[in-house]
Amino acid sequence: MSLFKTRSFWATQSEDDEYFDQNSMILTQLNGDSDYIITGSQSGVLRILKPSCTVTENELSGFAPNDLVIEKIFDQPILQLGYGRLVSGSQNYQTAVLSPRRLSVHLLKIKEGQTEHGTQNTFETLYEHHLSRSAANFTIGPFGGSQNRDFICVQSLDGVLSFFEQENQTFCCFLPDFLLPSPMVYVKKTDTFLTLDGSWNIVCYRYNSLSEVGERTENDPRSSSKIAPLWSYFLGEPIIDINTVEDEFNKISYILILGERNYFCIYETGRLTFMKKLEYSPICFEVYMIKEKIFSLIVSETSDLLVYENTKLKWSAKLQFLPVCLKRAFLKHVKGSLVLLSEEGRLECCYLGTEPSLFVAPPLVERELDLEKIEEELKTLNERIRESYGNDLKFANQNPEKEITIKIQVSNELLPCVYETNLKDPKDLQMCPIKVEVTPQMAFDEIQISVSASKPIKITPDIDFHLHPEDIMKFECFAFLYEDLEVPSLTVNVSVTVISSLGSARNFNKSDMLPIKLIAESCTPQKDGNHKITLSVTQNVVPLLTLFPEFSEETKTSNAIAFKRFYDSGQPVTVLLAKSSDRYRIQSSSTLCQMLTI
Repeated sequence: MSLFKTRSFWATQSEDDEYFDQNSMILTQLNGDSDYIITGSQSGVLRILKPSCTVTENELSGFAPNDLVIEKIFDQPILQLGYGRLVSGSQNYQTAVLSPRRLSVHLLKIKEGQTEHGTQNTFETLYEHHLSRSAANFTIGPFGGSQNRDFICVQSLDGVLSFFEQENQTFCCFLPDFLLPSPMVYVKKTDTFLTLDGSWNIVCYRYNSLSEVGERTENDPRSSSKIAPLWSYFLGEPIIDINTVEDEFNKISYILILGERNYFCIYETGRLTFMKKLEYSPICFEVYMIKEKIFSLIVSETSDLLVYENTKLKWSAKLQFLPVCLKRAFLKHVKGSLVLLSEEGRLECCYLGTEPSLFVAPPLVERELDLEKIEEELKTLNERIRESYGNDLKFANQNPEKEITIKIQVSNELLPCVYETNLKDPKDLQMCPIKVEVTPQMAFDEIQISVSASKPIKITPDIDFHLHPEDIMKFECFAFLYEDLEVPSLTVNVSVTVISSLGSARNFNKSDMLPIKLIAESCTPQKDGNHKITLSVTQNVVPLLTLFPEFSEETKTSNAIAFKRFYDSGQPVTVLLAKSSDRYRIQSSSTLCQMLTI
């Protein structure tokens, strides 16, 4: 977890029900002096934005309505965006939009007005290519060493590479050992394409080799085995994204690959430069070079932005949301800012670092110390400390009844259950109200009341918390049968945890019995049973109607009472009171029912 956070200075949000991925945003100057932000959602909405970022009173202004240059709705989802010199005879940059069955090229035209509000922007469609196969992604570059013009290579879902030389489609070829489409990149220096095959190998193909196979075979998939890669490197894991940077001083190209567990850097010749094992799950990344050093920006699943110099972590910062796409932008007044795009369409420009504080601490004023006043203050503080510790000692040694009073009232009148249970047939299920009253006899900082019972009986709600309590605390909860299991006990426990002003904790407990009518119903007494238990008492016997008051209205005799569980077909339990001796007899065909009665 990072102590630092990114500083946001420009943000906007797209419409609802729009979703984006790592290919949904690009940054390009589009024949201007600063970067434009182009986003394309999977709902088919394309937006071109140019943050103005004007400086007012040493602060950057946020989003303004004029920052939205173009908003165009396509009739198909937008899979990926790109830019390049894609029109014959033109040195301007155009935008390429990839849809599942269409590749289109567009030009942004800006007509300046007399005022800022009078500027007219149009997004003109120059040409389109209708695709015979469902597309996955594409890459743009000067294939074959062409000068001042770019071509497009589209990868389909079934592993076909389709090449377009601006307005014309040239050839198609099938990739060997293909399983699923993966990110693809073009390396200008070696005129090669890199992608991941079905065996998790990064494979490199020359453009000349692909063109030769495509020209000979046209659309025959059986000839895909004839394509021989220039080199391959085994990664052993799927990749999230792939990118390239070029060392202009040494004339070397590096391929950066973000895997699900590792981060790789490979030379253009296929030799590994370095590898970084990631201790988190990466989401997206951006890479650039400064003075022969590779800097990587990686976003983790915990919304952390980590900045690496090769494999060394140089900085980390917490993001305000989790992005799926990350780019570096050179805006009008902010060079090298970060542009983040979330899956739900939150677009934000931010930078690393903190704002300077304008507060200057005043100089300390030296003054003479009043020793007598300091001594009196110290004496007062010592008395407070001594008194506080004395209260804690009294708290630890007092009688529990003098510290807190707990009263439990279990009602014999049951109510229809309104809570959800796991019973197979919860019909006519009842719940028992429980009222707890806690009276503190001394001052406490915190008091927590917890009510519990043995499974399958459930208490709802079961916890009540009070901060700095002063008066009587009343808490009401309900007990009911939650599952079709044997009930081992009808005891309900109330636990009260208190914390004194100095942090000392004590626990007080009290219990009571739930009425047996919560889980059983009355029935006809049985004359005999397989299991019998006789209890002899040394004092006068208590009448059965006094022991089981909940069944007083349903019991016809005073010396015999019987009940059985209502939630299953259990055996009844009969309790008999001897007429001539001080004894009770409990008889049933189930030992579990007998133990519950006892």
